[in-house]
Amino acid sequence: MVEELLGEEPRILDHFYLLLKNYCYAVVVGNMHSNSFLIGYVKYCLGKNSIWRDNLGYYDRIVNYYSPRKVYDSTPWKTYIPCYDSIIPVIPRSKIIKIFNPINRLNEIISMPKDQLEQLTANLSSILYSSIHRYALGVTGSLLIKIHNPVISDIDMIVYGWRESLNIIEFINENKDVFPGFTGERLKRWIYSNAESSGLPPSKVEKLYRRWRRGSFMGRDYSIIYNNGVFKHLDTCKAWRTIGHITVKAYLMGGLDALNYPSRSSIDQYYLVKNREELRSDIEYVLSFDALYIGKLFDGGWVIISGLLQHEPLEDRYRILVGGREYKGYIEPL
Repeated sequence: MVEELLGEEPRILDHFYLLLKNYCYAVVVGNMHSNSFLIGYVKYCLGKNSIWRDNLGYYDRIVNYYSPRKVYDSTPWKTYIPCYDSIIPVIPRSKIIKIFNPINRLNEIISMPKDQLEQLTANLSSILYSSIHRYALGVTGSLLIKIHNPVISDIDMIVYGWRESLNIIEFINENKDVFPGFTGERLKRWIYSNAESSGLPPSKVEKLYRRWRRGSFMGRDYSIIYNNGVFKHLDTCKAWRTIGHITVKAYLMGGLDALNYPSRSSIDQYYLVKNREELRSDIEYVLSFDALYIGKLFDGGWVIISGLLQHEPLEDRYRILVGGREYKGYIEPL
């Protein structure tokens, strides 16, 4: 059963969806939550004529483009999260009616596809299953909650587990004929849209594109999100404090932690470009809430990072946070 009653789901992970008591749909963000709320944001609410609908009616997309401010404003519930030193949108568990599990929904689609988009999703899944088992792959977005438009909606998928994520990335990279990626005008639209939102030059944004994140399958756009599938309680996260803005030239180590959300990559070496604060120890890593940079953080290499300098006093360590509401920043590939 796709819609699982609250309390029966053993763990709620990144990109699960939630039906709320006001009949809006919310998206779960990341794997770290509390007993009383889930970090996430409201994405769809009942509205007027639109491309998204189900038997209850049409849905307006509250977050029609992704920015820290837009996500923050879409959600009426917010709370201070010490591990980010920020007020974050959350979904109180008391407001949830149903939980939508991406893996269960994909299995339902494969068993009985009901329209052309579901059939394409089943076809894509059968190809990806050659590299992973079926209990690691799910579908998210409008397909998950059955409000998709069969003609124009994208295929949004999520992979749970590090080994499975690596297998999918390698499989897509090795099969360019099946996963050609964006080309021509479609690639240009992706580049210029992200150049506008990030402030980076189009030539730099082009270096951030990865076929294993976004591409085209049989003429339909797809996106694939990756996640380690491990739930964590917010109480396990240490408190950080923002102490200012910083810009550095840094060499990223890359690795699997970049695939989770928020993305993380260790900093091997760096040079200060702009900073007003005295550092007592090295900057250990960059933490990004902007999915645009996942590919570069995963691959590693030289970048320019502009973000919030944060300090964790218990271990006297530093990090840079990118993509926050207080200061968006950027990660520019070199």
